[in-house]
Amino acid sequence: GFLIWLAGVIGLSYPLSIVDSLAFGSLLSAVDPVATLAIFNSLNVPEVLYTLVMGESVLNDAVSISLYRMFVSLEADDDHDTVSIAAVLLDFTWSFFGSIIIGILVAFGSACIF
Repeated sequence: GFLIWLAGVIGLSYPLSIVDSLAFGSLLSAVDPVATLAIFNSLNVPEVLYTLVMGESVLNDAVSISLYRMFVSLEADDDHDTVSIAAVLLDFTWSFFGSIIIGILVAFGSACIF
């Protein structure tokens, strides 16, 4: 995000505000591990490594969602007093554990159907 902002300041790209640049950077930081996991399947890597990469992906997505929401709320609030660390941590916790719970429910549902 900071490098995107800096590129805009020196004229290499479209100039964005620092908050917009950081929000964009937080979106880019969420990397989808589908290709990595597909390669892991073809190489028959240990299941522990597969699970660690999947868990890291969930953690990375939760951080990315929380940062994006924080930067968007900073952009909407001119005096920047409504965004707190506690709200960001609560959002992260909800995103992280919520995605795990949804994954477990979908897995159990799929197991029962198929």
